[in-house]
Amino acid sequence: MTEDRPNRSGLDLRNLELGRPDLQGMQIEAALDPGDFVVVVGRNGAGKSTLLQTIMSLLTPAGGGVWLGEDPVAALSPRDRAARMSLVTSTPPRHAGITVRATMELAWRAAGLPIDRSTVEGGMERAGIADWAGRRLDHLSDGMAQRVMVARAALQGREVMALDEPTAFLD
Repeated sequence: MTEDRPNRSGLDLRNLELGRPDLQGMQIEAALDPGDFVVVVGRNGAGKSTLLQTIMSLLTPAGGGVWLGEDPVAALSPRDRAARMSLVTSTPPRHAGITVRATMELAWRAAGLPIDRSTVEGGMERAGIADWAGRRLDHLSDGMAQRVMVARAALQGREVMALDEPTAFLD
């Protein structure tokens, strides 16, 4: 079923119903323009992480959908989603053997783009993590690793950057 939508360039949640039984019937409507910031607050288990994962098309909604511009997010290929959207989870991943620089380069690889080393280096400088470039992610503190993940998402998410408890673990 095609839904009529105005020409927009932002993120739209239309009749979005999260695929959790305890949230059945609750529909979310939102229209975010480029540059908008939204903070979602609620108690533990309220569905905040589920909402972010559904927006990113990592979970299937029970109803409705999410659009990025004119494109349904669920219809985007993983590479197209990675080129346009990024997610920082509440717990930093611990990839054995991968360096901070390689983690930052994943922002480009995930989108199928050639690595732009000057942009990666600049992103590390801006985030204050350039001195860690050769260190393995699994050898960093949780706070340091989370900082790397936020910096990586900033390089990757050209249109949408979703942060799930981004200040968790930060030193």
